[in-house]
Amino acid sequence: MIDMPRLPFTQGIEMEVQVVDEKGRLLRGAPLLKVWKHLMENALRNLQKAAAGAPPEVAGKLLSVSFKEKERRGKRLPYVVASYKTHQGSVEIDVFGPDPNVSQITWILELVTPPCESMEELEWWIKTLYSVAYASLPSGYSLISIGFNPLEEEYRSGVTFGDHYHIGGMRRQDIPAVYNMIRAFIPHMIALTANSPFIKEGVTGVVKVQKKGKIVVLGKDCIRDIRLKYNTSQVGPVDKDHYIPYLESLDRRFFDSVVMREPPDDRYV
Repeated sequence: MIDMPRLPFTQGIEMEVQVVDEKGRLLRGAPLLKVWKHLMENALRNLQKAAAGAPPEVAGKLLSVSFKEKERRGKRLPYVVASYKTHQGSVEIDVFGPDPNVSQITWILELVTPPCESMEELEWWIKTLYSVAYASLPSGYSLISIGFNPLEEEYRSGVTFGDHYHIGGMRRQDIPAVYNMIRAFIPHMIALTANSPFIKEGVTGVVKVQKKGKIVVLGKDCIRDIRLKYNTSQVGPVDKDHYIPYLESLDRRFFDSVVMREPPDDRYV
């Protein structure tokens, strides 16, 4: 076994994915329930099969994979659960199932990795969970990994999708430095990851391609990401003239005053 380079901090990812029909439309009503029943019935078996061939850095930590129903916001929801070994003991991760913040319109499939100590370990979980999701779908349905469904007629906050990164094993005194470093690169990360400029089956604004020895793509009034433009309740200060603050120390009250949030909603910023 080759030792994989360890990350300075453990990392886990929550990936929100759209389950759609063959035309790319979000599921609703009876088709939604039917497809999700098929999805969950097959996901456990497919993940157990994948786990049997896991590399040593995963197999040595994966204690079990099981199916459980859990109470979430007054509803009983199904999950495929992985029991995973960490330095602090074993943890139970809902690796496959609906987002607990259940929309009234459709359900969001959430794929969640355990806390990983190397990029190879994290890569295995990401690829495996996506493979399990695709293999568990009934014929005629698929997945879309994009911030906003391009066929929706209007923006709805309950049906937008994104990734959540969880960093662990950090000393409290290190958190401000890490936060301030990430803060400096947020505009760059948004520019690189904005991915949903479509609504009502078309692009927002005019996009032209000109061929004169090269291809030029021009966007006029193009919204780079529908989710980021309209999801103002979560992604940052409600006042566009303010930015998340530089922190000298872990001063949550000061942070909340700048981003104009109250706990626990400040954690979404």
